[in-house]
Amino acid sequence: MKSEAVESTEELRVWATVNRSRKFRLHFWEPFFIGTRDDPEFDPRLSWEGKQNKMQVAYEMCLRKYSFHIVENAFLVHSPGVNVYNATKEKHRFKYQHENDKWISIIRKNLTKKYGFNKDC
Repeated sequence: MKSEAVESTEELRVWATVNRSRKFRLHFWEPFFIGTRDDPEFDPRLSWEGKQNKMQVAYEMCLRKYSFHIVENAFLVHSPGVNVYNATKEKHRFKYQHENDKWISIIRKNLTKKYGFNKDC
């Protein structure tokens, strides 16, 4: 597959501003974002193999009332492309998923103590 770089002269604009919310079924939403040093850090106890490794950051951002600006004409694509589910390849992740589930539970409790409970998060 060949990739091509095309320079755009189009200005980036905010298309929409959203908040993470259960009522919009975004509680499993793990957005990619551009942040600063002041934003929540990823917890190193969570692994990519166990999935939900970005859930802790998204949950903390929700508790801290972050808004996300969705930018027009900007997007991110996984390389090499769209993933196709493969049960055999996914089996090795089960033990990591169990570990992540355990850590997410602990992390969520600690974040809720720190920032308070929010039913929409």
